[in-house]
Amino acid sequence: MTSAASSSTSTEAAWQDIRRLVGMRALKDLADRVLALTDDERADAADRLPGLLGEARRTTTSRAEPPAPESPASEVGVSGLGQAGVDADWMRGLGGRMGVSDSDRVGGFGEALRVVGAGTLPGPAAVAAWLGRREFVPRWGTPPHPAEVICVLAARPVAFQADVAARVARKIRTADDRLAPLALALLRAFGGTPLDHDPLVTAWLAAWPVRPDPLLVPLLPRVFEAEGVGRVLRGERLDPVPTPWLALIKRLLNAGRVSREELADGCVRRFLRGGDPADLRFFVRLHELAGPTREEVAVWSRDYLRLLPAAPGPVAELALTQVRRTGPHDDGDVSEAIAALTFRPEAGLARAGLRWLEEEVRRAPARAADLAPALATASGHDSYEVRRRAARIAARHATAFTPAADVLSIEVLGTEVAATEVPVPDPLPVFEPFPEPGFGMGRDGWVGGERWLAALVAGMAGDREAVRAEVAAEFDGTYTQLYDHDRWVGADFWIAALAKEVLRPGGDPVAEPRLPEPRHVSPPHLFLLRRLSEVYQALRAGTLPPVLLATPTALNGHLDPEVLVDRLETTVAMGAEPLSADLCQALLRLPRGGHPGAAARAARLGRPAAVVAAWLHAGGPADPETGVRWSYIEDDTEHLFDEREPVRLTSQVRLVPVLRARPTGHVLIDELLAEPSRWRWNDHGRAMDWWAATLPSHREVVAVNHLPHLVHLWNHPGVQVSHFVELADDDGPPGEAFALVVACFVAGGDVRALPVVLRMAARGELPGEAVGRQLALLVRRASFQVRPILRALGELAGQGADEPVWRMFTGLLPGLLPGPGERPTVTHSDAVALAADVAGRVGARGAIPVVSAHAASGRDTRFVRECGRLRDLLG
Repeated sequence: MTSAASSSTSTEAAWQDIRRLVGMRALKDLADRVLALTDDERADAADRLPGLLGEARRTTTSRAEPPAPESPASEVGVSGLGQAGVDADWMRGLGGRMGVSDSDRVGGFGEALRVVGAGTLPGPAAVAAWLGRREFVPRWGTPPHPAEVICVLAARPVAFQADVAARVARKIRTADDRLAPLALALLRAFGGTPLDHDPLVTAWLAAWPVRPDPLLVPLLPRVFEAEGVGRVLRGERLDPVPTPWLALIKRLLNAGRVSREELADGCVRRFLRGGDPADLRFFVRLHELAGPTREEVAVWSRDYLRLLPAAPGPVAELALTQVRRTGPHDDGDVSEAIAALTFRPEAGLARAGLRWLEEEVRRAPARAADLAPALATASGHDSYEVRRRAARIAARHATAFTPAADVLSIEVLGTEVAATEVPVPDPLPVFEPFPEPGFGMGRDGWVGGERWLAALVAGMAGDREAVRAEVAAEFDGTYTQLYDHDRWVGADFWIAALAKEVLRPGGDPVAEPRLPEPRHVSPPHLFLLRRLSEVYQALRAGTLPPVLLATPTALNGHLDPEVLVDRLETTVAMGAEPLSADLCQALLRLPRGGHPGAAARAARLGRPAAVVAAWLHAGGPADPETGVRWSYIEDDTEHLFDEREPVRLTSQVRLVPVLRARPTGHVLIDELLAEPSRWRWNDHGRAMDWWAATLPSHREVVAVNHLPHLVHLWNHPGVQVSHFVELADDDGPPGEAFALVVACFVAGGDVRALPVVLRMAARGELPGEAVGRQLALLVRRASFQVRPILRALGELAGQGADEPVWRMFTGLLPGLLPGPGERPTVTHSDAVALAADVAGRVGARGAIPVVSAHAASGRDTRFVRECGRLRDLLG
């Protein structure tokens, strides 16, 4: 055989090996085979590679039978891969299944084709173009790690490797580009970072940090320059514990690998470039993490002043804090800063400007003339509170401001400030302590139930005969049919079972009662039943701890962290194990935020308290994503209002809960924080008086669980005023679900609910605009009447809650007033009239488009006149 023929045979054999290994997706073997190719075999494979790509493409869509046997093996086609060692019937089935459902557009062979191209194509540009083909990228799931691609490329010259990596990185288009994992892996392996490519930076940040990361040094400084960084990192937080990127930067800061000055300087430069408030949130938190000293901050004093007039609110607040730290300042700079603050629409910043203004007037009364324009600006602010504060300052320092009377309005300099004062209800006092454990109230609501359980567990660790005597007096001869039930759904059933077990240990039937199916009860109810079942099983097994951890210390359900650690110490000292559900309930009853002192005490107790120590240190889970959607039934099909408006509105309207929480690592807590069903069965909504005390730091989660029980109740249990009172006294940010609960009670006409709304308003916890929006939806979609709503709003305003009532009107009017094709009614006129009265008292500003549109209609009706009055009041 001639040398040429021998070479031809060798290259053909090598190519068939490659085809076979590609067809098998045997990536490691394929990489080894590519690395073993001779120069001639490598060149031959590079020439044939486009044909193999075409074959792979056809494999994804072809359903044809394999060609006839005489077809040559080297012919490009589906049969080629099959005859190269892959079962032809399997390939035919594969080709039939792919097309629209495979992970990529080349039959799942994308990574194998990358390996071949990385090892055979001649130049960096060709290799980068081949690796960057998006048809090789899986459309679903996690892209595979390109270990074999890196292995093959590692045999190329160093400059070749870096060039390929840089070229592939430049192909990244967005932060979530599915080409990014390959590009980042190549850069980490071979270098060649293109520093001027912003999408690379955002893609690097969108992935979780890796340790160690060679990209950290070149890319971290680009965080302050690249577009889109803030958008990618807007979810990063410092509390309760730093999230991944802020945690990494904190470690670098502590290790001295970055400095406070570098971080703060980068943040200030980023602030000065401007941007969306949400996109700058990360840099505000990064600046807080950097914590520059007063001396270091002084370097950027002028920059902070430049941020005050127009930077987004959170940035301006940060800048103001730093400006106040770096004084004293030139009088001209101070006047400019105060004027900028009083001009800002955010009431908090305007009030801060007024505080600074008054400090300056007290320090140097002669400065009043320079500051009078800023005071005049504040007197026309949209916020009633800002205008009232401006009036008070003018009245208190009238002598100093008298020379500036031509600048200030008579109203500001006048002495009629007291006439604008509105009585505001006092907030609730600190919650009363939870009563001591005791018997005789095991069926008296959640407070009685918790006291009874605590007394039982503590008593069984002490004088058991005394416990039996107490329990006998309460339960002997009751619940005679208890064991006829195969499931105990009510809390009172479990308490009765505990009592009977105390009186006659082991006396119940062999068959164990079961908990209801999770889908048949509401999540807070099931969580309660799991707690009760756990105590029952521990009592039967003789493994009760000496004390329950979760018994509240306050009447709103909260548990003092130090008391929890005291109970843990007692449990550990007795050699007992905490009950798991009891421990989970105790964690959920802790007040919001971190508790470092209690965390340190718990950590010293060792393994049984480690979970508690970690929770106390971190401050509990992040607030879940919550919300409410409305659905309706039409032609036996459920639809969502926000996706499709009904042709005709029926009474079959439902509230769809939205609840998405990050896993906490505690199975029972994660089950409790699962999204509740929109549907109701017979046992949904039971034990509702326990719910608010189950999650006293997460009122919005409780409200989400209330949603299926708010409208169209018929025979189902509903949310009562007592439940609303308990929910209102919970802690945690209110959201749309809580706003809807409030709206239902405002619209329901129950006068017992109004004092609760007033207390929330006085504490600043009433989401007024959201409540207004939900009131409008209750009228539009759930057939609530407008008259009771107006009576309630009028009563609230009469009790001193003008500001919160106006905020409710801003949400209510756009959805309540007539739309296209609708005629105004008397109640519409009354609603606008009441809104105008309240707006006049609070000095509201800011047009409401629907009101302005009706006012401009030109009709001479009471409704149009009232709309005109409100429009004119709003300026």
